[in-house]
Amino acid sequence: WARFEWDLPEMLPLALLAVPVAVLAARSEARARAADDAAGGDRAGGDRAGRRNRRGWQPVALFGGFGLAYAAGLAAVGPLFHGAFESRYLDVVFLPFALAAVFALDRLLAAERERRRFGDLSGRRLLRISPASGAPAPTRLTVFLMAALTVWAAGQAALQARAVARANAADPAVERAYNLPPWSRIESLAHLRELPEAETVFTNLPPIHRVAIHHARGGQGTIRGLPLREAGEREGEAAGEHEDGDAAPPLPPDRLRAFFSRAPEGALVLWLGEWSSEHFYDYGRAALRLVPGLEPVAEFADGAVFRVARAAAPGPDPWRAAYESAAPSGTGADPAGFEVRWATPALRGFEGAALLYLREPCDEEQLRARFFLHLYPEAPGHLPPARREHRFDNRDFRFEEHGVILDRASPSPKCVAIV
Repeated sequence: WARFEWDLPEMLPLALLAVPVAVLAARSEARARAADDAAGGDRAGGDRAGRRNRRGWQPVALFGGFGLAYAAGLAAVGPLFHGAFESRYLDVVFLPFALAAVFALDRLLAAERERRRFGDLSGRRLLRISPASGAPAPTRLTVFLMAALTVWAAGQAALQARAVARANAADPAVERAYNLPPWSRIESLAHLRELPEAETVFTNLPPIHRVAIHHARGGQGTIRGLPLREAGEREGEAAGEHEDGDAAPPLPPDRLRAFFSRAPEGALVLWLGEWSSEHFYDYGRAALRLVPGLEPVAEFADGAVFRVARAAAPGPDPWRAAYESAAPSGTGADPAGFEVRWATPALRGFEGAALLYLREPCDEEQLRARFFLHLYPEAPGHLPPARREHRFDNRDFRFEEHGVILDRASPSPKCVAIV
């Protein structure tokens, strides 16, 4: 809200506008004062002016009060963000606070105009600006505020003009337009263009970015969100009983099965991995692959596309197959870690190079931390251009994105991830 730069090349000519704006504001102020003097004069008129002045503060209280109430409410629900608070949540109060400031300045100027005139310093008349002979001069505060606000607006206008120009240019460094990176590089999102027949698309994209799906599909269809983490389920809280004694929410596979049983036949599901909204979900792409009536359409490195097809035969369970083909040896692995092995080449759906993360027994509490996976190639030139200066490729992940818990109800649940 208060970003400002003095050293822009556009700053000097724009700042010079402060002089004529201040002069025009001073002349307008003088006219308003002359009109007040002509209309007032009696005691009743003064009383009416006082009442008008008091009523003039009501908009300040209205808009400022709303902004403060919203800010207080935002602070009260802060724990629900799990440390993912974003500055755009404050956009709601920008306009109310701006209006409150405008009305407050208007009232201050009116009060100042009643008390003193501009230009009378140490008994000498230094400056006289008036529309006509004998009209009262404007106040110091009027001229100062108009000049200062014009300079400030000039410093922000140049910044905004440059930002708008960048956003509308095909600049690969700009990450705001939906037809530019990173959006144009998301393979799973681009795949939706090849599936125009579906009316409904479910996604884990935040609501503010679902317009990207509309853009990819030519503005067609309805975009809806996937089921979020159950209300009351807090970060770090394992499955079981809540502190108040109530039963814990259903586990993700059961919730997903119930959700998609009500979804329209043929609807698509776009899941983007490693997205900023991931902390709102307690499941990932792996759980979606195991939901009955939800068949995989396409898998990509950055996400996956599924289709609601209730008559489709259940697909294979690669996590069960991975566990049975590479079961933990029980030879004293780190109690706080996982055994990591190569996946067999025949693992259906994961052909090629894949790692298996295995742990038994295992529970959700041990899966809260993020998994770190850094790949160092023999030649740095094999890395994507953005990663060459770091000399490794970052493949860190959440367990829910690539793994499932097998045999949850047994005394020894098994955690299996395929990356």
